[in-house]
Amino acid sequence: MYLNANHSDRTGERKRHVAFPLIIGGIALLLSGWLGLSSPLLGILFLIISEGFVLAYVGIFWTLPPLFLSKGSVGSGMGLINALGNLGGLLGPFLVGYFITRTGSNLTGIVILSISLVLAGLMTLVFRYGSYRQPVETAPEREKVAQH
Repeated sequence: MYLNANHSDRTGERKRHVAFPLIIGGIALLLSGWLGLSSPLLGILFLIISEGFVLAYVGIFWTLPPLFLSKGSVGSGMGLINALGNLGGLLGPFLVGYFITRTGSNLTGIVILSISLVLAGLMTLVFRYGSYRQPVETAPEREKVAQH
């Protein structure tokens, strides 16, 4: 988590520092479920790796909305993102349980979660935000606003 965030801050790059941990975490989660069937030790090892990568994206993710939202809409945009995330927290366990019940295999739930992580990473890579960047306010402009 620290290494990813530190590298993102040093390079100024955000998208890949969000996307790649999600994709790698999704692949590691899939390997955890698949290899865990024959070797519980490998399953736990890849689960730990998956969790490490999934947690590595969180802090950097919240630096993305200000890059493409205006100053006035950043708060409500981040609130919408949070609300949709909470909706996923409600529907995710339901869908995983539904598919496990339908197929009779716990691996199905892990596959669904893995696909979700990989898709989130790919969507982050595809999303374009460079043209929406807000102009940086210079120091004289800030002083002018502060005087009024």
